Amino acid sequence: MTIKKTKVQIVEVDEFFLYLPLYFAKDQGFFGFVPDKYEIEIIKSKKKTDNSAYEMLMGTSDDYSDIMFAICDPITVLNKGLKGKFKEPIILASLITNYAFWAVNHQTHKVIMLKDLGKFEKIICYEPGTTSYAVAKRIYHDANVKKPIEDFIVTVQPNSELTRFTEAKPGTVVISPDLLGIDALVGRKESYNIEFAIGTTEEYGDAVITALISRQEILNNHRELVRGVLKALQKSLLHVRRNEEDVVDLAEQTLRDGERAMGALKTANDYNVFPESIETKRSHWERAVKAISLSRNKTFSEYELCESFSMYDKVVKPYCHMAKEIFHETCIDERIVPNALQEVSTVRFWKKYIFAFVWMAISVVPFLYFKLLIQFIIIPIVIGSTEALAYYFKLHEHRPLRMIANIMVSLFIITICSFALYIKEPFFPDHIKYWYFIIIAFGTFTYTFTIFQKAYKLE
Repeated sequence: MTIKKTKVQIVEVDEFFLYLPLYFAKDQGFFGFVPDKYEIEIIKSKKKTDNSAYEMLMGTSDDYSDIMFAICDPITVLNKGLKGKFKEPIILASLITNYAFWAVNHQTHKVIMLKDLGKFEKIICYEPGTTSYAVAKRIYHDANVKKPIEDFIVTVQPNSELTRFTEAKPGTVVISPDLLGIDALVGRKESYNIEFAIGTTEEYGDAVITALISRQEILNNHRELVRGVLKALQKSLLHVRRNEEDVVDLAEQTLRDGERAMGALKTANDYNVFPESIETKRSHWERAVKAISLSRNKTFSEYELCESFSMYDKVVKPYCHMAKEIFHETCIDERIVPNALQEVSTVRFWKKYIFAFVWMAISVVPFLYFKLLIQFIIIPIVIGSTEALAYYFKLHEHRPLRMIANIMVSLFIITICSFALYIKEPFFPDHIKYWYFIIIAFGTFTYTFTIFQKAYKLE
């Protein structure tokens, strides 16, 4: 007997190259992490805007009853406000953490800063209610453009902006996230040029602009579904960030101008468009809020900014632990060392040996070869292997276990150092032995704790 599956729809704004992690998860069967009783379907929003996608997720119409997730700009939640008791939005995961828009023109003006785009006669972007329009509006205000905003900003439907741009006069610039189309356009004609990457600015870099949004009752009633979707997207993100051949093949076969997929994907990863972890960080949320504030004619007051920041605690923070947990699970499954860990590992490598050298300098006396060998080689090996074991067994997620492991490592290193000291130095003065023991004990515990603290960014 065939069991009827529950249809689960994920609504996206429209089909975009930058939604590749979503498409790759579907193509590769990563949604297999979702229980068998659910069937995942990806649909497009009616009006092809972030507002439209969000409204369909939160809508009460029977036509939208199967929509349980939306892929759109999470700041839409801020703009629309929190709904009633049974329609509480929750932001579960970040998918794009950079304003992945590029300004293309006919090389008619030199552009150094964002407001320099206001020198053009017109700017083409998406409809109001999209991130693209918010950026264009910011340019309009910053450049103090004299003409009415409707004469400066030309709005079009998604995936038609580049066609409209090629038909426009040379004094026009377009803001587009369509890396495939941009690469094809610039490749065909030398007169076109990628003039400015919006995401390289301080205001628009490292800000969450696309997220997975759901509702509180979905999480309450379908927790395994939510975890499965999150794990699928996290796994897909890691593959996309590695520029894997399967990712490029999918883009080439399914997306418009797909033959440009390899270069477009490299550009996206060069600009850190796709985050390593799906966790929505507070810093990314606050940058996104400030960016939206700057796009208004009048910036947010201090009170409004505080209220906007505090929304993070209501709709984002309660679900970050689940995103963190899934990130670490997926890294272990994929046998990947996270970039955050790799970055501090390089620094820690040198710190280990500098610390060992200090120990060595403190204890430079005759007949200490065995002790120096322990300090210079064995101690760093012990610390490094302990970090690997802690990461493998996910001790960083459990504070009591983490502290126990830290103390055990410290005691072990103190023991072997003391053993070397007393066995190999029978004529070493007692008072120096005691001081040496105190230095080793204090230094070892402090250092191993610091390693755990930095490696796992404990709060």
